[in-house]
Amino acid sequence: MTTFGKDLGESLLTRPMTSGLILVAVAVGAASATLLLSLLAGLESSVQARLKSFGSDTVLLTLQDPTGSGVAMTRNHLRLATALQPGLIATGYRSHLLKDPIRGISIQVLSANASLPRILERPLQDGRWLDAQDIEQAQPHALVSAILADAWSLHVGDTLTHPALTVQVVGISDSTLMNPSSPAGTQSSGAWIWIPDTLPTAWMTSPDDPHRFDGLLARISDPDDVRALVRQLQQATGGPAIWTATTADVLVRGERAMMKTVRIAYGSVVLLCLLLGGVALSSLLLVSTRQRRQEIGFRRAIGATQWDIFSLFLAEGIVLTGLGGLIGSGIGALLILFAPPAPALLPLILNAKILLMPITVCLLIGLLFTWQPARTAATLSPADALRVDG
Repeated sequence: MTTFGKDLGESLLTRPMTSGLILVAVAVGAASATLLLSLLAGLESSVQARLKSFGSDTVLLTLQDPTGSGVAMTRNHLRLATALQPGLIATGYRSHLLKDPIRGISIQVLSANASLPRILERPLQDGRWLDAQDIEQAQPHALVSAILADAWSLHVGDTLTHPALTVQVVGISDSTLMNPSSPAGTQSSGAWIWIPDTLPTAWMTSPDDPHRFDGLLARISDPDDVRALVRQLQQATGGPAIWTATTADVLVRGERAMMKTVRIAYGSVVLLCLLLGGVALSSLLLVSTRQRRQEIGFRRAIGATQWDIFSLFLAEGIVLTGLGGLIGSGIGALLILFAPPAPALLPLILNAKILLMPITVCLLIGLLFTWQPARTAATLSPADALRVDG
């Protein structure tokens, strides 16, 4: 029909209140869906960043002393772990934060042996890894992160000088590194240093026990092997201290549970809003079909086909839901853009996929809930339609 656009506009404008209510319902659902998708994407990004900084096959072994009797982890525990599981790639570690008040950053210093790169599998931007010779000879060498190298204008071969630490940079890595002392909490800022665990650093451990570790890092891919190692360590050491293992799955368990809760709870509200908009749209068009019988009959009498009537009603529903989805996604985007930044508590991500998905869903709902009313209107015969008000 040549006047299809005009007919569509007139049809929508003759019922502004009802059309407005449908727009509001769909827009609220689309805005909620945008926020939901943004939050889920933010949580997933946080999970992936945590897994990347920790390592998918990395296991953190710690020795907890609930009685306070002073049980500490030492090199003997590292030797015990490698003896209990031959071929185990493991290192003891000590972790400490150094402050850089001039640049306002915290530097995470990690002391470990030459097994660390095989455990974490980090990419190297320049230079080399610390090797067994560095560890055995307690060389004042260090591998630093690219973020720290940029902040201090460091290159391979330069000397990093801090009141508590002076080391020569032998390698630069462009990856983040987890904070082993709190793997499930705050992650490293990206400014980190890895030094040999044999390098004398009294400020990183007890001065009377230079062989003391904060924990063990190992590379174990099989969860059964992890459980077996923990059980064997517990049996071998005995006493009140308890061995615990933190894996990638354990590390993100809380975030995964939160994502599941958000999907179910908030997703139900979003779906309800969109379904209410769809039901309201379907009811509107069914009522409109009864009220416009004479108009439909007249159109059919002057040559309109069933497809013309069907497409007119279908277009009404799609336009209303599409416009509602567009408005709702825009409102959701504004709320995300102007929300107070709190990435740790409420990570939000906004991209084209997040904006387009609610609009697509709204269009599909419009098509679904408009199909039957449009089909009913299209199948009315001209004689029956004109007889109603005749």
